[in-house]
Amino acid sequence: MSEYNLTTFAHLDTPAALIDLRQMQANIDRMQAHMNRLGVAFRPHVKTSKCTPVARAQQAAGAQGITVSTLKEASAFFADGFDDILYAVGGTGQVTPSPGTASPRLPAQNHH
Repeated sequence: MSEYNLTTFAHLDTPAALIDLRQMQANIDRMQAHMNRLGVAFRPHVKTSKCTPVARAQQAAGAQGITVSTLKEASAFFADGFDDILYAVGGTGQVTPSPGTASPRLPAQNHH
């Protein structure tokens, strides 16, 4: 993640996300420590940040992969080098396309 020295917000191109990186890292570390104490293999949902650098920081802190809810999210994060991706969707009774057929960049895997 890049840090910018802005003298005023008038110089900021919008839309823009302004993130306190120290606070973000403290939050990531606190959540990961909590998951570790519980013995949980933490797999954060990238729907919250939709930001590869944030997901990488979570992974560096100990997260065991990521969770997505759309094939578009899966494709974007896969293209950015993430290969441990859980596609979490609620059942509707309709057939959901396989990630491998919906996006040629994602390998189709059958986990039974």
